[in-house]
Amino acid sequence: MKHFAFLLVLSALFCCKRSNECRIEGQLPDRSFDDEFVFMVPFENATKEKVDSVPIINRRFIFHGPVRKNEIFIIRTRPLLRLQLQEILIAKEPGTIRINFGRSSTVSGTSLNDSLQHWKNHKILFDQNMNELLLIARSAQTDDDRAIHQQIDSLQYMTEDFHFNFIKNNRGNAVGDCILKLMGSSFSPSLKEKLAAPNN
Repeated sequence: MKHFAFLLVLSALFCCKRSNECRIEGQLPDRSFDDEFVFMVPFENATKEKVDSVPIINRRFIFHGPVRKNEIFIIRTRPLLRLQLQEILIAKEPGTIRINFGRSSTVSGTSLNDSLQHWKNHKILFDQNMNELLLIARSAQTDDDRAIHQQIDSLQYMTEDFHFNFIKNNRGNAVGDCILKLMGSSFSPSLKEKLAAPNN
């Protein structure tokens, strides 16, 4: 009976350890990047001691290890490769995180990383639409000028509203804190005040 109880304790400890593990599996578009290194750099307070690196082998790379707390990291290569392999933000949390590493990198697999990719997809779309409107505004005739600027104002409002609500819905987790640091300075004074309020 004592032996059985000991096995149960060992099993529980093993499961607890496994449940706290993070595995990051990356895939690249082809083998031309084999033998290059991928770096996992803290989003904040990065030092040489805190940077991890692994080689690319057969179009793939893997990071793994325990998670002490959920943190945001940047997955990147050496600078000369970053036009071909877009660096990407990831949330280090327990589970298996999958990265498609390419000109437009994506991340998925865990709740925080799915949320980060959702934010990235919308930001790309907003940025593309804004760039198109600004190009049109530069060449617009006088009669079209007001309508174009109304569209720009409307898109700016939608963009700010999306980022604000994303941060509000992710208050207290690593993703929300990260996006607040990235986007918070672009908010209007009233939205900054709302985010600073303890109930928001």
